[in-house]
Amino acid sequence: MKNKTCFRRNSFTILLWLLAVSAITAQVKAEVAAVKPVLPKVVAAARSVAKVTTDRACAIYACNDKAVFSVTVLTDNKLVEEGIARIKLKSDGVEAATEKEYDLAQGNPFKIEVALDHPGFIKCDFMGVDKFPEVRARGAAGFAVEKIRPGQPEPPDFDQYWAQLLQRQAAVTNAVTCEPLPDTAGKPGYKYFKLSVTTIDAGKVYGFLGIPANKPGPFPAIVLIAGAGSGYDGPDQTFIRPDLMTLSINIHPIDPGLPSAEFQKRYKELIAPKDYWLQGAPDRDKYYFRNAIIGANAAVEWLVAHRQFNQKDLFYLGASQGGGFGLILAGLNPRFSTIAVSVPALCDHGGIAVGRASGWPQLVKNVATNDVAVRNSALAMAGYFDAVNFAKRVKCPAIFTVGFCDATCCPSSVYAAYNAVKSPKYIMTAPLADHPVPWWHLNGIWQWTQNSLDEKNRTYREFFDW
Repeated sequence: MKNKTCFRRNSFTILLWLLAVSAITAQVKAEVAAVKPVLPKVVAAARSVAKVTTDRACAIYACNDKAVFSVTVLTDNKLVEEGIARIKLKSDGVEAATEKEYDLAQGNPFKIEVALDHPGFIKCDFMGVDKFPEVRARGAAGFAVEKIRPGQPEPPDFDQYWAQLLQRQAAVTNAVTCEPLPDTAGKPGYKYFKLSVTTIDAGKVYGFLGIPANKPGPFPAIVLIAGAGSGYDGPDQTFIRPDLMTLSINIHPIDPGLPSAEFQKRYKELIAPKDYWLQGAPDRDKYYFRNAIIGANAAVEWLVAHRQFNQKDLFYLGASQGGGFGLILAGLNPRFSTIAVSVPALCDHGGIAVGRASGWPQLVKNVATNDVAVRNSALAMAGYFDAVNFAKRVKCPAIFTVGFCDATCCPSSVYAAYNAVKSPKYIMTAPLADHPVPWWHLNGIWQWTQNSLDEKNRTYREFFDW
């Protein structure tokens, strides 16, 4: 009884204390408000947006089908009722765009009908209204996309050229060295190593290997190559799993073990004369990606010989430049069991030969500019480094992603590669997406890749959940 009485007294005391604090807080807030200066009222600027959609959600049509773009212009979520809208229509090619104007007073949304008599894409660009010219939007429609083919045939000695290079690389003694890194190099639960690959002609490629710690293995393995840029200066931690070896390859001859500032400094020096993706062209034996491809494949060969690799499950994951390298490596190396390539670059370099835009880095156009002789040399060289030609040789299942509004890796170049793959394949489309890979595509790839693992190693969850 005494304990209950004490409890009631203490509870009552705490209640009085809370009420007192609340009263003091309210008084302080009132005093602060009393002395708060009166600020001028800020009126938010009107927000204007535009949307370009197609009459089919998939935005895919047969040749000569009528596709209808619908363009909607809004300000503060209300339809704009006056102003002149500017539109550019352009196929996924190199010819000049058709420009049109539409009076919003005559209709908003307004419709635009288009058709294409050959496989490819038409893009509809909203270029602004006279009142707010900075607003932009894009839509796209694909026609007979399953029939898009490479712009030029592959070189007749394609296989011979690459077989000879890989044979030379295989003869390099102790081509790959592996150096342990501190435990702080990446996520906990992993042992990390830095790989240094010496290639023919004294080239260099680097990478990082992560192996699950305190587990006996063997493990599945995943290979990653970054998109265009300086690449990895540390282990890639995005797709780390506790039951998966991870090899992230840096295609540049710059030691990623250097301090970050020095690493970036050397990268800037590397590209100062010219962007690396154009260096050495149009000479096939001096082209920058030649060494990168040879070195990356050597790193993969070293990985599959590793005692902790399970000799069965070798995955590849990459986007843009990394996506193109996935097709190249899987075309050269039959050890891959699954590849996932998002908006792959380095595809259909020969598209320009048939009046079609090529994928990044638009090699022939950027090497040749207006020089016809250089253009012909660049076209001849480009075939040896066209991911489309490697895609023909992919033996494992492959999943692609493509954005129909992508101006970097244009959708026709992606489909040229996708259609060339003869193994089981699937493509995830995003009709309104530009180059960045949508999160739902990333989730799809993550789950699809895991479906290739043994049941015990599968983790069914959304990796990207924003």
